Amino acid sequence: MSPSIDQPIFTYIYFASILLIRYIIIALGTHIILWKFLIKNLLKYKLVQTPLPKGQIKREINYSIQTILIFAIGGVTNFYISQKNLGLYYKNIADYGWVYWWFSIFMMIFN
Repeated sequence: MSPSIDQPIFTYIYFASILLIRYIIIALGTHIILWKFLIKNLLKYKLVQTPLPKGQIKREINYSIQTILIFAIGGVTNFYISQKNLGLYYKNIADYGWVYWWFSIFMMIFN
């Protein structure tokens, strides 16, 4: 199922699901590598002296889910703007050149 402009709730769920899947893959992979393999070596040298506070993992997951939902709102907004032709999207950088592209990024950040 691809996003449709006629069904906003499904479009939002679509974007949120993609972000959630990407997050799970990256976060779980990082967790396994760092905490399951590297932490044992760090504990030998007492570089990590205390375990995580109780509830810290749940708090981190909660904050991550909130962030995913916020970014999904941005994705849905950009999708609708592009579908309704309400914004100007440059699909070919060569139309304006790389200097203009970098300048527009700079202006979006600092404007």
